[in-house]
Amino acid sequence: MASRRCAPSASRGESPAASAAFRKERRFMRRHYAHSTSARTVLRSMLNCLPSGETRRVPFLRRTLLVCIVFVSAPAYAQTPPPAPAAAASAATEAAYTIELQQTRVRLETDGTGRRELTLRVNVADEQAVREWGQLPLVYQPETEDLELKEVEIHKPDGTIVKSAAGAVQDLAVRAFEQSPLFLDVRQKQLTVSALRPGDVLLLGAVWTTKHPVAAGHFWFEHSFNKYAIVRDERLEIDVPAARAVAMSIDADAPAEANAGRGVVEGDRRIYRWKTSNMKVGTSDPKQVPQEEAPAADVRLSSFHDWAEFARWFRGLVSMVANPEIRAKAMELTSGAKDEPARIDAIYSYVASQIRYVSLSFGLGRFAPHPPAEVLKNQYGDCKDKVILLGSLLAAVGIESVPVLLNNSRSISDTLASPLEMNHMIAVVPRSGDVATWTWLDPTLEVAPVGMLAAATRDKRALFLGGASRPSAVLQTPMDPPFPSNDRIDVKGKVNGIGVLTAHVTFAFRGDIELVTRTVLRALPRESLKEFATGLASAEGLTGDLSNITTSEPTVTASPLQIDFDLQVRKYMNWAAATSEMSTIPKLPFPFAKEEERQGMQRIELGSPKTVRLHTEIEVPAGYTLRAPLEVRASNAGLTYESSYAVDGQRFVADRELVTTAREIPAARFGEYSALAAAALADLAQQITVTGRVKGIPAIPTDATARELYDAAFDAYKAKRYDAAAAIWKRNTEIAPKMGDAWISLGLAYDKLHRYDEAAAAIRNQIDLDPYNKRAYGDLGHVLKRAGKRSEAAAAYAKHVDLNPIDGNALKELGELYNDLNRYTDAVASLEKASRLAKADAWIFAELGSAYLHVKEPEKARSAFARVLEMSSTIALRTKVAWQLAEAGVDLERAADLASAAEKEIVEQTRRLEIASLKDRHLDLMERLAWIWDAIGWVHFQKGRLADAEHYVHAAWMLGGEADVAFHLGQIYEKGNRLADALSFYLTAQAISPDPTADMIAHVKHLSGGGDLTRMLESARQLALSERVIPVKKKAPAGTAEFLAIVGSDHLARDVRFSSGSDALRSFEGELRQAGYPCDFPEAFDGRLALGIRIMCDAKQQCHAGVLYPRQVEADK
Repeated sequence: MASRRCAPSASRGESPAASAAFRKERRFMRRHYAHSTSARTVLRSMLNCLPSGETRRVPFLRRTLLVCIVFVSAPAYAQTPPPAPAAAASAATEAAYTIELQQTRVRLETDGTGRRELTLRVNVADEQAVREWGQLPLVYQPETEDLELKEVEIHKPDGTIVKSAAGAVQDLAVRAFEQSPLFLDVRQKQLTVSALRPGDVLLLGAVWTTKHPVAAGHFWFEHSFNKYAIVRDERLEIDVPAARAVAMSIDADAPAEANAGRGVVEGDRRIYRWKTSNMKVGTSDPKQVPQEEAPAADVRLSSFHDWAEFARWFRGLVSMVANPEIRAKAMELTSGAKDEPARIDAIYSYVASQIRYVSLSFGLGRFAPHPPAEVLKNQYGDCKDKVILLGSLLAAVGIESVPVLLNNSRSISDTLASPLEMNHMIAVVPRSGDVATWTWLDPTLEVAPVGMLAAATRDKRALFLGGASRPSAVLQTPMDPPFPSNDRIDVKGKVNGIGVLTAHVTFAFRGDIELVTRTVLRALPRESLKEFATGLASAEGLTGDLSNITTSEPTVTASPLQIDFDLQVRKYMNWAAATSEMSTIPKLPFPFAKEEERQGMQRIELGSPKTVRLHTEIEVPAGYTLRAPLEVRASNAGLTYESSYAVDGQRFVADRELVTTAREIPAARFGEYSALAAAALADLAQQITVTGRVKGIPAIPTDATARELYDAAFDAYKAKRYDAAAAIWKRNTEIAPKMGDAWISLGLAYDKLHRYDEAAAAIRNQIDLDPYNKRAYGDLGHVLKRAGKRSEAAAAYAKHVDLNPIDGNALKELGELYNDLNRYTDAVASLEKASRLAKADAWIFAELGSAYLHVKEPEKARSAFARVLEMSSTIALRTKVAWQLAEAGVDLERAADLASAAEKEIVEQTRRLEIASLKDRHLDLMERLAWIWDAIGWVHFQKGRLADAEHYVHAAWMLGGEADVAFHLGQIYEKGNRLADALSFYLTAQAISPDPTADMIAHVKHLSGGGDLTRMLESARQLALSERVIPVKKKAPAGTAEFLAIVGSDHLARDVRFSSGSDALRSFEGELRQAGYPCDFPEAFDGRLALGIRIMCDAKQQCHAGVLYPRQVEADK
C-alpha cells in the first residue's frame, strides 16, 4: 500500500492525482520519508499502525502518547520538520513568499492513463523563502508514471533569466524510516535552485504522465485548493472524456467551478475549470482539536459508477484460497479451541501479533493483497495481506470473514466510489442480526483485543466488500469497543519514620489507552521501560523513584493491560512538623478545562464512554493522627466525578472515580465542563492533614538513602527539632561522607544546640572536601562568632570574602567582628566596602559609625549614624547608635534621647505581654532593653551621676549579662572607690568575654595585686552564675527543662509556661509562679520582662533553677 496507514490509495502513478500545491508535495516528502535512527522513530512508526485519528479523537489518550514520545531514552527525533507556514499576514507584502500563479491541469483517459501538469510562479521575498524553495524534491513512482521537468527558471529583478543547469537535478530513491517497516518504489527528482535570492521570481513546470494504469478503464482524482500560502492566482483544470460518466463531488466551501459544476464540452472532451486566490496565510493552532472527521478534498471525481462496481473490481484482486499449508496452520492454531469465538481468537491473535506489519508499496501491490500462502511463508505483510491471510485461516475452519475498506480519518462518501476514499482494510465476521453484534477484526493493530477497533476506525462509514453470498454495502463500524472501557490506578504504601513513602502501584487499562500503551510497550526497548513508566507515573502525579517495573505481555489481550512498579517518594510527609499535609495521590488530568485552551474549538472529543478509578491506601507510623479531606461529587456535561475518603487508625483510604458517558462536549457546554473540572481538580488538590505527636529522635531506617536522610533532617531543622536534625545529618555524613551539604547542615544544627566545637568541626570537614566551597567559610565564621571565638570567626569570614569578594553581608559580618576585636581600621575598610554593596542595610552604617568613633573621626560617625536613622528607626538600630555614642562620650544628649525613646517603646510593647503571646521577638526586645539601660547608665556615668549610672547599668547586667556591661559596672564602682566591687566586675568581664580587651586586662592587673588570676577568674564566673539562681525545693528525676516567664517590676511572675525538655519536670511551673526573680528595674519602669528559666535535676533528684540570658532562649519552639 502506498500509505503508511495501510491503505488502498491512489498514488500519482495510478492516476494523475494532483497536489493542491507543490509545497504540499515537499511537506509530504519531509514528513513521511525523512531519515531517522532513533528509538522515537520506532515508537512513531508503531503508533502509526493506529489510525491517524486515534489520539485526535480522544484527548484523554494524549497523556499516554506524550509519555510514549517524550519520556523514552533516545536521541532527538531526527525527522526533518516540514516548513512551517509563514506567520499570519493580512497582505502578501508581509509573507516570506507569494505564489503568483499555481496551475494544475489534469487530463484523464478512458483507459486509465493520463497526464498531470503543474505550473508555479513564486515571488521570493526573503531568506526564509530562499531556504524553503532552494531545494525542491518532486516525488513520482517510476513503475506507473514518468516525471519530466519542463521549465525551471529564475527571473532576477534586473530582468536577467537564469535557467537551471541539467546537473542541478538528481534522481534519487526515497528512503523510508530506517527502522520503520515501510518498503517503497517511490523516487524523487531533487532540484537544487542555487541561484535563488530574495527578490527573485521562480518559475517551475513539471509533468507527470501515467504509463500503466492500475485499474484498466478507470481513473480517479482529488484536489484541495491552497489555503496555507499567499496565492494570487490558483487555477485547476480537469479534462475527462465527454462520453464517460464521471461521479464528481465539490465541497460546499470550495471555489465555484466555472460552469456551475457541469464543466464545458469541447469536442469529445468535458473540461472543468476553477479559478481562485488566497490572500491570507493559513495557520494552525496546535492546541486545537480538529473536527471529529477530517475534511474531504475540495474536488473529487471517479469513473466508478458506485461502490458495487468498485467492490467487484476490488474483489477480483482478492483471493482467500485455503491451500494445504493454510489449512494445516489453521488446524494447529485451533487445536485446543472449544467453540467458534475461541477459534476466532486463536487465529486472530496469531495473525495480529506474529505476522509482522510492513507496508509494501509496489505497483498493483498497492491494492492487490499477496497470496495468503506467501504471506504465511514470509511472516510479514501489509494490512490487506494480514486481512486476507486472516480470512483464509478462518475459512479453513469454517468461519466466514469479509474484508472491509475504510478511511481512518473520515467516513467514506455514500455516493462517490473512489479508491482515494479509503486508506485501510479490516475484516469482519458477519452474523445474522445487527452489524454491531458482528466480530470486527483489525490485525494490523497487532495488540488489539479480539473484536476491538481503534477509536479512529469506529463509527465510520466503510465499504463491506461482500462475497458470493453477501452483497457489498456501505455500513457503519461499531461506535465502541466490545467491552466496557475502564482505567484503574491502585496505590498501596507506607510512610516510614522520616517521611519517605514506599508504595506499590498498579495501572490497569482496558480500552483505547490500553491499545496505545500495548502498541508502545511492544516496540519499547527493555532499557527504556523505566523512563516510559516514570513518564506515565508522572502524568498521574506519581513522582519519585521507580523500581521493580513489570508489565503484562502486550500480545496477551484477554485481560486488561497491567503495569506494576514500586514507587519511593522522598519528603512525602513532613515527619518533624507538629502539623503538616500529605498529597492525595494519584491525580487526574482534565484536558481543555481552561477557556484559553479551547480557543477556536467547536467540541471536545471524549471518545467511547469509560470509567477511571483511583484507589489509594497509605499507612503512617504510630504517633501521627490523620484527618481526611472533604468528599466531593460533581456531575456536568456528561461526566460525573466522585470521591470518598476514610481514616482507619494509621491508614488513609481514598477512592476517586470519573465516569464519562458523553462522547463529546459541544461548545455550548464548555462552561459546564469547566465547572466540573474545577470541582474535580480542587478535590484532587486537597491534602491529608497530619498531626504529629512524635518526640525526640526518630528511628532512622537502615535502608534510607543519603538524600532521604538529608530531606528528613532538613524537615527537623525547619521544625526547630535540632537534636533530631543533628542526629539524622550525622547519619547522613556516615553513609555519604563526601556529601558536602550534609556536613554544613550538620554544623548549623550543632550551632543551634550550642555545640559550637562540633559545629565548627563538621563545617571544617566540608572545607577539607572542597576548600573553595562558596559558603563553607561564611558558615564557619557564623558558628565561631556564636561560640565567642571572634578572632577565628574573623579569619573564617576573611577567607569567605577572598572567595566571594562582593558578598556585602559577609563584609558586614567581618567588619562587625573587627569592631569587636578593636581592629577599627580594618573594620572601617570592610564596612565601607559593605556599604557600597548592600546600600539598603542600615546595620552596616551603624557598625561603620562605631568604627569611625574609634578611629577618631566623629564627623564621619555622625554622618553614618544619621544615615542609619534616615533608613530605619527600629529599636535595635536606635539602641546600637545610642550605646555607641554613650560609649564614646559623643553627643551624650542625643544618645540619652535615643535610648529613652527606645525604652519607652519597649515598655509599650511589653506592658500587657501575656505568656500565650510570647515570641522570639519579645526576647530580642529584652536583649535590646539591657543595652538601652547600659547606654542610659553610661550617659549618667559620663556626666558624673554615679548612683543613677549604677542603677541602670546593674539592671542591664542582671538582664543581659554582657561582658561590656560588667566592665562598665567595674568602672562605676572604681570611680566610687568601691574597689572590691570594681575588681569583682572587672574579673567577671574578663572571665566571660571571649576576647578580653587590653583595657579589661589592665584594670584587673591594676586592682588584683598579683593574686592567682586563673582562680580569681573562675570564681568570678561562678559568682556571675550564682546571681541568677532561683531557689526551688521540689525534687524530680534527672533531666533538664526550660520554661518561659513573664515577670513584673515587683520581681514576681505574671505567668509561666513549659517550653522544652523533660516532661517529668513540667510540674515546676507551679513553683516558678510563686518564686521571686533575680532582676533589677530602673525607677519608673512599668513594663514586663520576658525571661527564660532552665531547671536541671541530677541523679539524686536535686534540682537547681536559674535565669537564662535572652540570647540563650527561644520562644518559638
